[in-house]
Amino acid sequence: VDHEQLADKVRQIAAAEQATVRFIAKPQAAINEGSDSPVEGSLALAQTSGTPGPDSGVRLVAADDALFGIDVQTGKPLWRRPLQRTPGAWPLITDQRVYAGDARQGELVCIEEATGNLLWRQPLEQRLATPVSHGDQLFISGGGGKLYVVDRPDGTLRGTVEFSQPLPAAPAVDRRSGAIYVVGNHSSLYT
Repeated sequence: VDHEQLADKVRQIAAAEQATVRFIAKPQAAINEGSDSPVEGSLALAQTSGTPGPDSGVRLVAADDALFGIDVQTGKPLWRRPLQRTPGAWPLITDQRVYAGDARQGELVCIEEATGNLLWRQPLEQRLATPVSHGDQLFISGGGGKLYVVDRPDGTLRGTVEFSQPLPAAPAVDRRSGAIYVVGNHSSLYT
């Protein structure tokens, strides 16, 4: 096999793949009210034991179908929000806010860490990886081959970067250069 010929073919394939990646501007305001839930009611049971911790504040606990805010001092649940995470995806906590994908509703939600109150939700129509924050924006990989760009303060969808393959993992951000790295399902790394 001619290595130069093979290298040339690989470059051609990479260029063709790169040509399919594009940003689609699609401004869409977030929704500031809750959505209908298929759950008629819920009951959270908890039991605490041991001595209170030295910290104060709220810690997040992610269960199969809900997020819980737990008082660090007492270990008691403060709030519960129904939310079905995509397997392997975790909420992002920054600036006293929690950002998480809800696979059941097909949306990204933002809630207050202290109270569990909904601040906004943005319908994105697919299962989402862990959100990543850079500046005032969130970047969220979707299983359908889209990287969503969402404003952190108000949840406005700025648009999507569309890829030719699923994006199975959260993007990574180089904080110094601002470069965003996205892994495709077929061992492709995009910047």
